Amino acid sequence: DDGADALRTIVLRAPGIEVHVSPFGATITRILVPDRDGVVADVALGYDDLASYDSAVDRPYFGAVVGRVANRIANARFEVRDEHGIVVTRSDALVANNGPHCLHGGARGFDRHWWAVASRSEDGTKCRFARVSPDGGRRRGAEARAARDEMSRQRARASRI
Repeated sequence: DDGADALRTIVLRAPGIEVHVSPFGATITRILVPDRDGVVADVALGYDDLASYDSAVDRPYFGAVVGRVANRIANARFEVRDEHGIVVTRSDALVANNGPHCLHGGARGFDRHWWAVASRSEDGTKCRFARVSPDGGRRRGAEARAARDEMSRQRARASRI
């Protein structure tokens, strides 16, 4: 088993846990763990197919990396001021995708891009996804580099961004 399924996920395994992560949005699609009676269940919210994750209709961001920004930017505009209150950066209008606001990076945020599998551990418990968002990408200015580490541990799962 190469760890691939219909969602093209990387499967990470350790005693007591199995985590599936898709390179599409670096999205956690399944977390399989046993309950106190040993019955294994998927405890991650998500879909069974890739098309549902890329749907323009219903977009709950289940398990995905959001960005370049997380949360809502009012009226899809922002300013950055220095310590004296002088505007040093002013955005052009960002992509509004939540009424007049920009939510989680706009219409094509990090959750709507394929991430590279940068590395995988030999024991199958760790994986690193990486993505470069080019300078000026989606009207945001400077180049951004992002990485998501996934790891499975006995009865625990950690995700760091």
